[in-house]
Order: sequence, then structure tokens, then C-alpha cells
Amino acid sequence: QTDDQQSREMFVESINRIQSISMLHQMLYQGSTPGDIPGETYIENLLQHLEASLGFDEHCRLEYDIGETDLTIDEELYLGLLTNELMTNAVKYGCRENRDVLIEFSLRMEDGKRLMVFKDNGPGFKNKNDGKVHKSLGMSLIRSMSAQLGGNIEISGDDGASFRLSF
Repeated sequence: QTDDQQSREMFVESINRIQSISMLHQMLYQGSTPGDIPGETYIENLLQHLEASLGFDEHCRLEYDIGETDLTIDEELYLGLLTNELMTNAVKYGCRENRDVLIEFSLRMEDGKRLMVFKDNGPGFKNKNDGKVHKSLGMSLIRSMSAQLGGNIEISGDDGASFRLSF
């Protein structure tokens, strides 16, 4: 219990990181084999959970398109943590400014690889040239999860925030 808003946000972020892992483990225990969990089901459930827990309001909207993808358990885990971080940042830096923000998420197969695209029409990266954005914990986690997936991530913050991960 705390009245400090910053502390509350930090706790919610931590809880959501743990929840993204917990959701996958729950799905594993409910299925008969690890291969029974379609990646699209896990990611869709995670997006819905994050939408509810991050307190979306009339200024923040989520649209997603998740195609059939063949993900391993490890890929689901890292993609879930990455998705959690991206959603948290989009809400934290975009939706909290009372501007109408659309968050778009897609996951599909393209040219034999999985392609995850996450973008929003929020403010993008403020002060992106001062180096703080790229050294933040959130950005470190995004790069780390992308590397764990063996992927190549392209990041843009000019017209909203945009992340394109191919793995």
C-alpha cells in the first residue's frame, strides 16, 4: 500500500512481468504437452490481460492481429515478456498524456520468419538524442528479449513508437 504514484506504477510493471510468465506456466499445466499451447492463444490472452491491468481508458485503444505461428515455449516466454514491456511503455508514455493513442500489435509469418510489429501513435521517444531512452531498463529488456529470440529488431521513435522484430 502506497500513495506514491511512481511506486504504484513500478509495482504494476513488476507484477505484469511476473504475470506474463505465470500465464504461460498455467497454460502448460492445463495442457497435456507443451506443444498443445498455440502461441497465438497465449499472446492474445496476454494482450487482453495487459489491456485490463494497465487501465486502458477512452484515450487508449488496442488493436491486434495474430496469425498462426509455430512458437516454442521459450519463444512464447520471451515474446510475452517483450510484449509486456512494449505495452507498458506505450501506456506509460502515450496514453497517460490524455491524447488518443492507438496501439497496434501484429504477429505473423512472413518470408519463412516470424514477424512481430508493435506500434503506437503516441509521442514517440522524447529527447531521443540524449541517450537516456536507449539506456533505460525498459529498452534494455526489449533488446535482451529480442536477442533471446535470435531476432533482429528495428526501433523507430519519430512518428510514435515502432518496433519491428523478425525472428
